[in-house]
Amino acid sequence: QHEQCDPLRRARRITVAPNFVIAPPVETGIERNLSQMLFLGQLSAAKGERELLQALSLLRREFPALRLVCAGTGDLGQARRWAAEYGVTDAAELVGWVGPQQKWQLLRTSGLFVLPSHAEAMPVALLEAMVMGAPSIATRVGSVPEVLQDQVNGLLIDPRDVQGLVHACRRLLSQPEWALRLGAEARSSVAQLYSPQRCLRLLDEVYKELLCAKSR
Repeated sequence: QHEQCDPLRRARRITVAPNFVIAPPVETGIERNLSQMLFLGQLSAAKGERELLQALSLLRREFPALRLVCAGTGDLGQARRWAAEYGVTDAAELVGWVGPQQKWQLLRTSGLFVLPSHAEAMPVALLEAMVMGAPSIATRVGSVPEVLQDQVNGLLIDPRDVQGLVHACRRLLSQPEWALRLGAEARSSVAQLYSPQRCLRLLDEVYKELLCAKSR
């Protein structure tokens, strides 16, 4: 007990209490649209929106039916200008903010989830996509590599790397069975490691330790 309350011991420790995700039950009989990519988040350069639209323009040469749905707040006008710049206005659907029901439906039905951010902590959107079994691509930033393991439960790319993004998307689009297996592994790993029960238990332990130290 004395060791647990030792303030010097506490000062040498950093405890991370990760975000958790609560997902609705999986519905059977819903197929993924393998020609639809999904982005959830703020529409901005920092989230990699420009690189994503550029990648879409390159991917459509090989996958002409490919579409991108971008859901979130931000500068829709700038996003539309980038879409026009890369000639993908007809293929990029900028839907703005969506409510929970529409968000979960998009995550259930989209063929790919892509988050090419320049910087992140632990993005909830990625956790939500993975727990819904969406084959996911994200950048090696922040805590993303802690949750997404390359070629195990998704694909990792470098930020600002348009060609790397194109290559990752092409791999999943051309190998749908493998993509779905990655998505299934993503759902399993996130449901286990980022459940409310596990994460809140870790947070509870932190508070108990702080109260223990304060009582001395």
